[in-house]
Amino acid sequence: MSLKPILIFMVLAMVMLRAQASEQDLYDFLWLDPDKKVYVLQNKVYEKKGTFYGSLGIGKGLSADFQDTRTYTGRVGYFFAEEWGIELLYTNKNHENDDAYESVTNSGANNKVPFVRRINSYYGGLVVWSPFYGKINTFNRIFYFDWSFGLGVSQIDAESNRTAFRNNASVDAYEEESFTGAVYKTQFRFYITENLNMDLDLTGNLYKANSGISNSEKIRNNMDMGLSIGVSF
Repeated sequence: MSLKPILIFMVLAMVMLRAQASEQDLYDFLWLDPDKKVYVLQNKVYEKKGTFYGSLGIGKGLSADFQDTRTYTGRVGYFFAEEWGIELLYTNKNHENDDAYESVTNSGANNKVPFVRRINSYYGGLVVWSPFYGKINTFNRIFYFDWSFGLGVSQIDAESNRTAFRNNASVDAYEEESFTGAVYKTQFRFYITENLNMDLDLTGNLYKANSGISNSEKIRNNMDMGLSIGVSF
């Protein structure tokens, strides 16, 4: 087995372990005189404790079969500590049948509709953990960023054509569905200025639902990727 993947993993692990270093952390360099200590300072330019934020963004749904999905998301939040905050979000989705859907429905004698479940909107609240921060020096300018994670509860409004699919229908007929799920996210926040930022995020919902054929419920995962512009104050 090649050692290259193992070496890459070890390097990444060392970087992640050091990523939370504060300004007061002490680093020992073994190749120096044992009596000498080296302090590494990384000033945190944009502190989050006690700040509110909000953002509006667009994105793409990644999980709805036979659908092209666009997302529109709004978020508001508050950091009560430097690494911890709370967030409320709302996402609305627009769907269109994709080429795979059209291929199935126009495939000659077997032109029944495929099973489709699509989420129309969801809202929820999350606890946000933002342990990592850093900076990128490019085009003779330093850009600062944060990397955060979130976990919470969501309410999901969806619809499916389950009845039409089970009846071998050739025309869609959607029925409304509602689920309570767990919402999670990971997000990179790039600071344009102290009060203006751009966010790249991946947001998912876990919920229990049946399939087109079986009545038994399984955990489903629906994911969206988005890009947004936000403000903080």
